[in-house]
Amino acid sequence: MRTNARLCVIAFALMITFLPVVQASAKSPAGNGLATLQGMISGFDQDGDRMPLSWVMVNATSHSFNLTVFTGLNGLYVLVLPAGTYKISTTIQGYQSQSANVTLASGQLMLHDFILRSAYAVSPSPT
Repeated sequence: MRTNARLCVIAFALMITFLPVVQASAKSPAGNGLATLQGMISGFDQDGDRMPLSWVMVNATSHSFNLTVFTGLNGLYVLVLPAGTYKISTTIQGYQSQSANVTLASGQLMLHDFILRSAYAVSPSPT
């Protein structure tokens, strides 16, 4: 019984680690009305080093559509959305939220990274 539980935990850890990498390579097929927005979310640690942030909530909203995803352990997110204009916002405890407005065309692949600043201390300026 302990072995099965241990295998389930290992399988889950591998899934959440590598699934975002597999999804990140996806491209929206042209002409189906969908577009792909993907990127990395990073922040600064206490030493001032930039690092990927996992479990960041990424929300895409428009006047008729709303989708929320979370970054993987590698800081990557992927949103497959109907073509249109969206407000993309990021939220994670300990960091200042950020947002950006994007317009996606059918079949488009857009890359958009976010660098979040600590909510508690002054972070180095992103470069």
